[in-house]
Amino acid sequence: WQPHASVDATRALLSEWTSRYDEPDYYMWAITLRETGELAGSISVVGWPFDERCPEIGYCIGRAWWHQGITSEALATVIDFLFGEVGVERVRSMHDVENPNSGGVMRHCGMSLVGTERRACRNNQGLADMDVYDIVPEDWQAARKARELMANQAVRHPKGTKTRKDSATVTTHLLRHEDINGANQIGRASCRERV
Repeated sequence: WQPHASVDATRALLSEWTSRYDEPDYYMWAITLRETGELAGSISVVGWPFDERCPEIGYCIGRAWWHQGITSEALATVIDFLFGEVGVERVRSMHDVENPNSGGVMRHCGMSLVGTERRACRNNQGLADMDVYDIVPEDWQAARKARELMANQAVRHPKGTKTRKDSATVTTHLLRHEDINGANQIGRASCRERV
């Protein structure tokens, strides 16, 4: 994605998104830090490539929040919602093959590599090959159980102290116009590059 050219461009995009919230198959969320409420990115159903039972998820997160598990937590939360509340039969996502970290996020959430679609998406560098991942209900159940088990296990720190792993670092909410400044900051900081 190209960064937004101005606050007005961000405002127009947020207006488009919020105007669609009443549509039953439209899902767009902000990724915010639980402790501060700071906007870290967005995650959404970007399409329904096969039918209403198979959504495709896309996400964008600011560089400051890369490699902290935030995107994995947000993706897992959305997958849980889509299977548990919406009742989909399969969830799909894809990433530029030049961005393997995004594939790591998908694998961390229990998704499996289906294959590579050649020249499947245009990004800032041109036409890109995309690795496609998906997850079906039985794999989702297994991934959920594994996450619950990990959340309940104690983590031993180097100094020998024992703490519980706190996986509740992010929240999702509908993007609002109040998120404009954060969205512009994310756009300038990270969307120039593959995310």
